[in-house]
Amino acid sequence: MNLRQLDMNLLLVLKVLLEECNTRRAAEILNLSQPAISRALGRLREHFNDELFVRSRYGLTPTAKAIEIKVGLLPAIESLEQALSPQESFNPSQLEGLITVALNGFIANAYSATLCQVMLEQAPKVQLNVVSWDNQTADKLLSGEIDIGVNYYPLELTKQLYQRKIASDRFVLLCRKNHPLAGAELNENTPRSVDIASLVIPDWNEKQAFATSAFDSLGIEGQIKFRSSYLHCIVEMVEKSNLIFPCSELLSHRLNDRLSSIEVPGFAKVPTGDLAVVVSRRLYRSPKYSWLREQIEQLFV
Repeated sequence: MNLRQLDMNLLLVLKVLLEECNTRRAAEILNLSQPAISRALGRLREHFNDELFVRSRYGLTPTAKAIEIKVGLLPAIESLEQALSPQESFNPSQLEGLITVALNGFIANAYSATLCQVMLEQAPKVQLNVVSWDNQTADKLLSGEIDIGVNYYPLELTKQLYQRKIASDRFVLLCRKNHPLAGAELNENTPRSVDIASLVIPDWNEKQAFATSAFDSLGIEGQIKFRSSYLHCIVEMVEKSNLIFPCSELLSHRLNDRLSSIEVPGFAKVPTGDLAVVVSRRLYRSPKYSWLREQIEQLFV
């Protein structure tokens, strides 16, 4: 590649196209019009003497040449961006104002108190606001109303939001202390139909019933009888009924004094869930947001 003959701005366009494979999303991220992206792609095709991308049903598919360029180009541009970014001194103890963190229901109940304690020790001048992840969270992350979020990964969100995996989770089954299945393992003697309580996690399980998958793989019909976004409602219902609660393993340890577990055989298809921090792409490299991300990541070490 002869860089003397290539506008460096075109390389940024190519980088984003390689990441997104979609001209509309590339235009949004670069704050350009779609025609401008198309013109840039035309110049790139001429320079590399290759189509680079072909249109498909779901956007753009990179050619073999584009994939070859991607391997070397993306790390090089990211290194260049880092080298050219001014290194700001950052001291969390000097932070002031409001910091808002959105957590999904499982993580909020398991870790919000610990997170608040750690962050306020390091940044005593801030006001920390922990909210539940809901259907408006993605928009509020983009607008800056919410600083950072944690939810299951990957989520179907705009590419203007950066998702970074930080931990893994899996699901266990909980029931009331004197439930017929308490402490037992699901097997051929288990009733062929069970009733389930499901904690609603916006942007994750609203449209897909992960709660029934373990039962389905064992030939047991799992029927969701109660759904709520409030954990205390779920726990109280489970304590007073035969409902079974598929719960985050990270949270389940904190419920041991109230609920019992049901063993699941190793061959059952138990849902797993990676966790990610989510932040606006325009902010995620800043020192403040790097600090926020580090505090959240440390919770799961």
